[in-house]
Amino acid sequence: METSWTELIVKADTPNINGITYSREAITAAFEVYMKREDRFGCIGQVLSDSESFDKISHSVERIYWEGDKLYGTIKILSTPCGKALRDIIGTCSESMTLGLSCRARVDRHVSSIDLFEGEETSFVSELDVVTVPVLEKRLTNH
Repeated sequence: METSWTELIVKADTPNINGITYSREAITAAFEVYMKREDRFGCIGQVLSDSESFDKISHSVERIYWEGDKLYGTIKILSTPCGKALRDIIGTCSESMTLGLSCRARVDRHVSSIDLFEGEETSFVSELDVVTVPVLEKRLTNH
């Protein structure tokens, strides 16, 4: 059975489905800090909080790398109950994968601007703090 899985985490310099653009520099800096942490754990379908127990953990982020403007991550699927469930889901529906990775972060610096001609607001994030990389339904991954 698969014990690791690689998937897109976030796209740089491209508006996500919420209209927010994360700079490559901000993503790189945030993930440099995140990857030094020992608690790079994630869950299926939700974000870990300090008040939640470890029984919801399914994976840990082992490696990240860039391909163009896309940051990919390889997760290690853990031998926890939720990890086993994730392994089963990936093994069952790998051909029509409906899961993806996402970046959940606290935004430290956010700038908005409005295009006077189009009337559209653009948001740019130049500083962020990665909290976790959860496994979500692809439609919720924000990319």
